Amino acid sequence: MKPAPSLTLRLTALFAVASTAVILALGYLIGAAVEQHFVEQDMEVLSGKLEQTRRLLEKASTGRDFESLPQQLDDALSGQRGLAIVILSPEGGTLFATRDAGFPHELLAQPETTGVPRLVAWKTAQDRPFRGIASRTTLFGGGDALVAVATDISHHEQFMASFRTTLWLFVLVAAALIGLFAWAAVRRGLAPLREMK
Repeated sequence: MKPAPSLTLRLTALFAVASTAVILALGYLIGAAVEQHFVEQDMEVLSGKLEQTRRLLEKASTGRDFESLPQQLDDALSGQRGLAIVILSPEGGTLFATRDAGFPHELLAQPETTGVPRLVAWKTAQDRPFRGIASRTTLFGGGDALVAVATDISHHEQFMASFRTTLWLFVLVAAALIGLFAWAAVRRGLAPLREMK
């Protein structure tokens, strides 16, 4: 019959497992908070660009205004790396579009018309991750246009991947150190019991 593990070993393992679980839970909460921060940051940028684009469209009252619209939108996007916009006419034709965003049907099919637009995440055919929102706006003189804006979130995903790798390494090292310290503490604490035995 195999002898049962010693009390020292059992207490050390229990303490190490409990401590590791606490560290993992803390890491998960921190990771979720960082991810939520990125989502809120993206939503703020996208909402601002969506509103700016809608104002430009609502002001465009002549053919000349529409001709200058692409240049105005390019100016609005300057310095905003990774941002993409598509504007669809009431008939579904493309009035303006930046390249490489590959807006999904899910985003363009049922955009929010009131309240806060729904944030949608997707990957392009080139495997670039995006988040985007869409909304309808009224054109000068009547009719609706669909405006969708998106931002490339590659840097967010790279940061989170690096964060998770660092977290796992920290958990492994912390678990080893906690196990070592727990073993020393338990062994010292049980010394009188061993002497009595």
